Amino acid sequence: MNWRLIRSIATVVFCVVIMGYSMRVGIKNHTKLDYMAHLNDVVAVIDNEELTLEELLFYVTYQENKVEHDARIYNPENSRDYWNIHTNGSFIKEEAKDVVIGMAIHDRIFFKMARENNTVLTTEERQNREDTRSDFWSDLYPEQREIVSGHSEALDIAIDRIALAEKAQREAAEADGVGFSQYNWAAKEFLENIKSKHDVKIIEDIWDHIVLGDITLIHDKVSYTPFLKSEEKEDEDRQK
Repeated sequence: MNWRLIRSIATVVFCVVIMGYSMRVGIKNHTKLDYMAHLNDVVAVIDNEELTLEELLFYVTYQENKVEHDARIYNPENSRDYWNIHTNGSFIKEEAKDVVIGMAIHDRIFFKMARENNTVLTTEERQNREDTRSDFWSDLYPEQREIVSGHSEALDIAIDRIALAEKAQREAAEADGVGFSQYNWAAKEFLENIKSKHDVKIIEDIWDHIVLGDITLIHDKVSYTPFLKSEEKEDEDRQK
């Protein structure tokens, strides 16, 4: 019996099985979820309180608007290109996604603190909140406004909660002797002093299938440089 041949065949069969499994997992992990059709889905749980995609919609809308502003400066003819740039070890759309979930969890934690402390906004703080609300709606692109207009109540609730969360953040920072920005969502002090004390779980089966850039925006043109790094794009532009 040719054991060498048997081992070779067994190795090939094993590799084929592994490749097939990897392809199935890859396809599953990259299946894009229709965000607006799943607004009731829970994307995270903070201290046993559920955070749904509808509650996250403000952050998605805000961040897509912010990135799209830079994208249209980068490539006015096809802003989708910017979303697919790979820089600093990740894609811009993935960085924007991290900001969305990070800010949402941060604000929910501080909103809970505000609620527990019966925090009330001053007249000036209420005016700042209304200015924020006005700026948010006026800054939206036409297609964004059309897509999210049916969810204005959820967006307004998010803005109300953010105002209270900001006040709770300011009070917590002052009490702990740190600057306000040190309790921002990605700051080391927030992660160590505040977030670490809360039970936070992201529902990966939902979040892994969310793709930013086309939830509240419409990109009609196909990106021909989906994996183009920023420095490569600059070289390409110079050659035109």
